[in-house]
Amino acid sequence: MSTLKEARIEIRPATKQDAGALAKIERRCFDTAIYGHILLSESEFTRMVDRSRAQVIVAETAGRVVGYASVYYLRARRLTWFYSHAVDSEYRGLGIGTRLFHGVEDLAVANDCPCMILEIRGKRELYERYLRCGYKVIREIPKFYPDGSAAIRMGRLLTAQDLTPPVHASARKLVV
Repeated sequence: MSTLKEARIEIRPATKQDAGALAKIERRCFDTAIYGHILLSESEFTRMVDRSRAQVIVAETAGRVVGYASVYYLRARRLTWFYSHAVDSEYRGLGIGTRLFHGVEDLAVANDCPCMILEIRGKRELYERYLRCGYKVIREIPKFYPDGSAAIRMGRLLTAQDLTPPVHASARKLVV
């Protein structure tokens, strides 16, 4: 393939073998001065992949993991906490982040946890993007981050009509 735009991107469940690549993506994509205290390590990704109350999906091309999205389920409340999401810089702008995000929304519905909650740092580009996707502000937490930025918690109730078909019945492997 001559360009990244022509590359085939597969969205699939993460495995323990992906944990090292996921931790590297996390460190490359997030400023440690701001997010250092909450960045996931390789061992934390390994544990997350094994947990029944969490799921991690990855974007892969030519055997290389280039992005991920992770969620935690609070099944007693039918709630999904959108925990983290990152795409390597050279693969941004190709729609991979959007596919990953819609993938975890699909999994939330498939796992009967249709209330998706997420938290972002300040009212920046992501804020507008999530508003366009139907998310509403739940609350703002002033001076949450070390740089003084607020955390904005947002949420949305997802329905089966919101799914991006098809999702395998097991809701473990996405075909996108």
